[in-house]
Amino acid sequence: MESLYGGCTLRENWSEPGLTGGSLNTFVVGDRKWHQTWTDSGGSWREFVGGIVDGKMILIWSRPSQRVPGATARERMTFTPNPDGTVRQYMDQSLDGKKWVEGYDYTYEPIKSH
Repeated sequence: MESLYGGCTLRENWSEPGLTGGSLNTFVVGDRKWHQTWTDSGGSWREFVGGIVDGKMILIWSRPSQRVPGATARERMTFTPNPDGTVRQYMDQSLDGKKWVEGYDYTYEPIKSH
């Protein structure tokens, strides 16, 4: 993570073999929510919106479903700080906002200084 623009925006860069991506994360005073714009080298783009709920950062991207006409598909990312300094990022998906299925479950560890 990198702080930008006087601390008002955080930039994340991410990579795995064959894919790179990143996001800009900004707290918007007008709606009092966090907004994350994500894009990657595979041409993906997402705009998540959310905030802190019960000590966890929850961001949701909503869009018209490509599989179910008239439905709204969602991806929900939940970031949970752990007592050991790691952060869990859990993503689940829904076609109706009621039934959710796991997308991924990561744990981030702080970089140890030398």
